[in-house]
Amino acid sequence: MPVKFSRQFLKKWLTSGKWTGDSLAFPLAFSISAQIQGLTLPAFLTNATKMAVNLEDMEKHLQTGVIIAHWDSCLEAQALGGEPDFSSFPVRIKAAAPKADWPANLQELVRRGRFPLMLDVTKRLRSRLGDRAILVAGVNGPITVASSLNYSLPAEEIADWGMITLWAAQAFCEAGVDLVIVREEALPELSDEELEEYLAVLEPLGNMARFYEAAPLYMSTYIEDPRTFKLLTGALSGWINCYPPEMLNDINELIQGGTYAVALSPDSLTGEQQTVFSEISVIPSIITTNVEVPFNLDISELEKMMRKIASLKP
Repeated sequence: MPVKFSRQFLKKWLTSGKWTGDSLAFPLAFSISAQIQGLTLPAFLTNATKMAVNLEDMEKHLQTGVIIAHWDSCLEAQALGGEPDFSSFPVRIKAAAPKADWPANLQELVRRGRFPLMLDVTKRLRSRLGDRAILVAGVNGPITVASSLNYSLPAEEIADWGMITLWAAQAFCEAGVDLVIVREEALPELSDEELEEYLAVLEPLGNMARFYEAAPLYMSTYIEDPRTFKLLTGALSGWINCYPPEMLNDINELIQGGTYAVALSPDSLTGEQQTVFSEISVIPSIITTNVEVPFNLDISELEKMMRKIASLKP
């Protein structure tokens, strides 16, 4: 049986800056919760009541003390006028709206698309659960939001796209999440100027999250340029940085005794990582998956995945 964490656990880390005790282990199980009531993906993603009930039931099933209150690859893009394709997983944008149709005030994003529904789900879960569980929400980083709408991202526009990520993260923090994950589908090589602009987005986001007593975590599913990732995570202060398994050999140098997370691809959940963990001096504070668990994965397979993740604790 995995260790079950409460909300106070993360609050202690925010206060002290020190992670004490076991690793927090959980898969990114969001859409798969629809299977609890046999819902289709569109029915799950568009019904706040059923979503909240199914997400809570999934936590009871896995017994992790963690609920993924939101994980969506196109929530921000839809709020910007993009048309989502609910027939695919993960959900993608099949038609993007021109920038002329965007709201003049980006704060208005959280009142458009499915934002109100997802924030309602988060508030319901917080109200029902109190401090008994950790609520996690993923928001898309500026590079991912731009690419989902088929835009390139020159350095001078990173700040604009970053405001979309910032307002999304703030809305979920206000709704009561405890861990906000800023995730990029892919982190490309960034010039020094682009990296400076990118950090100028993440630093205030981290400060905002901590103001709301939420822990900020940075994750990139694919890292195209390890140097950029190392420079980025090395410059982030007060964040939990999430590393892929291929960087674990250098983890002692990278984290310098600090708090960190590890994100494993579902296909890589084997005993191989345990050998790497045994060779590091500081255990990961969080062990999770680097992608959302597939919607159509059999729940029995999810249970196996959870057991594998839990078994990887050093």
